[in-house]
Amino acid sequence: MNKFFILNVVAVLFSANIFAQNVVDFELPLPAVKVPGSLYSTFRFIDSRSDTSNLGFVQTGFFNRRGTVKAQTPLAKQLTNLFYTIADTADKKPEMLLQLRQFSFAEITAGMSERGFLSFRASLYTNNTGIYQEIKSVDTVYVLRSSIDVTQDLLRAGRQAIIDFLTNNINRQSAGPVYSYRDVLHIDSVEKLKIKAYNTTAYIDGLYLTYRSFMDQAPDKQVTADGFDLNMATIKTTGDNGKPQKVKAAKVYAIVFKGLPYISCRGVYYPLKKENGEFLFTGKAQVTANNGDVIVAGAMFGILGSMLASNAEATFEMKIDHLSGRFIRLKEIPDPVVVESR
Repeated sequence: MNKFFILNVVAVLFSANIFAQNVVDFELPLPAVKVPGSLYSTFRFIDSRSDTSNLGFVQTGFFNRRGTVKAQTPLAKQLTNLFYTIADTADKKPEMLLQLRQFSFAEITAGMSERGFLSFRASLYTNNTGIYQEIKSVDTVYVLRSSIDVTQDLLRAGRQAIIDFLTNNINRQSAGPVYSYRDVLHIDSVEKLKIKAYNTTAYIDGLYLTYRSFMDQAPDKQVTADGFDLNMATIKTTGDNGKPQKVKAAKVYAIVFKGLPYISCRGVYYPLKKENGEFLFTGKAQVTANNGDVIVAGAMFGILGSMLASNAEATFEMKIDHLSGRFIRLKEIPDPVVVESR
């Protein structure tokens, strides 16, 4: 057999193996000093993320290979070490509980620049004999840009976000809502009990310009439509001048028409359905034209729906994030294969 052919095969297999093992480690550095006045002496961690197998994806190397971000040292151990490094545990004090709900990286290349995203949602509680009171919560999306390489800045921002969240609140008294341990474990369901749209099957007809108005079932305006298919009908509302005005789907969050709710996504109305306590819909969304794999990271926290610059589209099953109203991509639905007849 030609030795050059064998060498080429070995090179291809080696490259494939390297790609498959492209894992980027996430490790928290430990601060050098303790936080003065810390109010908690013991620590517990709950990982409530929907996918605990990784921390999202970044792009590595000259060719921007996708790298899966993972904590080689388990997050629970890292966070526990961080707490006991910064906390003054000399006296007996209450327990602090950290609940991590979202923590995921995503990175894309658009033109000559790179953009990095980090979704971070977490809560801190104090445990007083089985009663958990909120100390502080965070729910934010970090967006970083670079014309060269955003990866290291993005990972550094993620590490610092967790460290700051703990160090800035370890001396903060609890003053938030009170929960049982079971409530904390099922915090999404507890939060949805306070949102009207999640607790009704009779939706109020009208135009909803924001997620908040839809959740409160408080229409911003009333609408009329000259057909049952909202994407084909002419939809009108009353303008500021008191005259009929056409409704542009791109400026609408949702519409309820004849008791049926519809979500507006990329200028198209899609029927909403509620299953197992979630609002779901199937609709089109953008994907990156040159790196479709990155969209998987976006599915974890739903921030890429309006941010990706691309001409490519795909169909996804999506859900509404009950706190932010963002669209979270659950899975891609392949377009049907058209077989041409001969």
